[in-house]
Amino acid sequence: MVFNTKRSFILLIFSLILSGCKENTAPESVSDYDYFPVQSGSISRFTVTRTTYFPSGPQRVSDYQIQSVVGEVFNITDKQSANRIAYISKWSQSEWRTDSSAAIWRTADKAFAQEHGQTIIKMYFPLSEGLSWNGNSYNQGAEQPFRCVDKGKPKQIGLQYFPNTVTIVRQQDSTLLSKNKYIEIYAAGVGLVATEKIHVKYCYTPDCSGTIVSGYEEKAVIQELNTL
Repeated sequence: MVFNTKRSFILLIFSLILSGCKENTAPESVSDYDYFPVQSGSISRFTVTRTTYFPSGPQRVSDYQIQSVVGEVFNITDKQSANRIAYISKWSQSEWRTDSSAAIWRTADKAFAQEHGQTIIKMYFPLSEGLSWNGNSYNQGAEQPFRCVDKGKPKQIGLQYFPNTVTIVRQQDSTLLSKNKYIEIYAAGVGLVATEKIHVKYCYTPDCSGTIVSGYEEKAVIQELNTL
């Protein structure tokens, strides 16, 4: 009887030690590059909801799908390569159609993408909470501060849970007359998983103050990622 009691006590202590080890196990290390993977053949599909506001008349809500398809590698310079990327959209029952094509690439300290023919610095490595940089440094556009927030935070995006994400704030300002917001959320090992754009103007007369009179809101949420 004494033997069994001692054995039970030893097993209890052993199990508590194992439990403590599991709880204190450090999370798997994630490289900042994992937020911006570049892999030929990967396809990300998003659902997009866009709400458009008009000065007169009801707002219009549009839902559609968009795919980003990472293509072949090509050389930008003798020392730098990039991947082509195509954006394909589908509205309601229509067929998929190519909207535009661009390029994405990474260097040791930056992640780049072409947007409307302009080179944008999407990320600046190493990422850290509150880090800010000019996203338009490589084009002729006005200075546009980008900011890193919520680095390493888990997020629920639609119906999917991502344990490690980072949010890039591209624009976030508001007044009594307008609101402008543009954020991108990236998940480690996946890449872009959500975007939110808000560009609206408010009524300024006392009878309708705070009411949106023009502009749009757009949210995109990843639904599927396929890689080769």
